[in-house]
Amino acid sequence: MVKGNMQLFSVEQQRSQALEAHAAAFAQFKVPGNENPSTLISFATKTFNAGQITSKLHVIDLGAQPGCPAIPRTVCANEV
Repeated sequence: MVKGNMQLFSVEQQRSQALEAHAAAFAQFKVPGNENPSTLISFATKTFNAGQITSKLHVIDLGAQPGCPAIPRTVCANEV
């Protein structure tokens, strides 16, 4: 099993965060009711536990604004 590691860096906050992930992508998405588009990150993880491989796809809104509709954190999982 190959372990994936990534580093997410926020230019705005001048801060980094380590992610255990194998692939990632950014996107802009306009949530109905919001004036500005949201910045989303999606990343895939894969874990191996007790003979099971579990893959997950995470989708997170990086710029959720207080009082505005936001995209909820989403995790899709698949066990093999």
